[in-house]
Amino acid sequence: MHKQVKAPDINTCANPDCDAVFRRMGEGCLSVLPVQNSAEWGLPEHVKQKVVWVCDRCSSQYYVRLDRKHHVVQLVSRPRRHVA
Repeated sequence: MHKQVKAPDINTCANPDCDAVFRRMGEGCLSVLPVQNSAEWGLPEHVKQKVVWVCDRCSSQYYVRLDRKHHVVQLVSRPRRHVA
């Protein structure tokens, strides 16, 4: 399953269903992803990376990737681990 997120802000979790707020490094998962065409990502022209944060709870369920064609961040479900 993929959730498309239109350029989330680093101040909050990239999961639109989550209300977690970024408070400090070491909590959750911070992703720094290179981008071209900064303006199409809603970024200033000199910025060449998109920074996305996913809180601890959500990062156990999702990881992020960029849909470079549509200029959105995607939350991708992590495969479930089977416990033997």
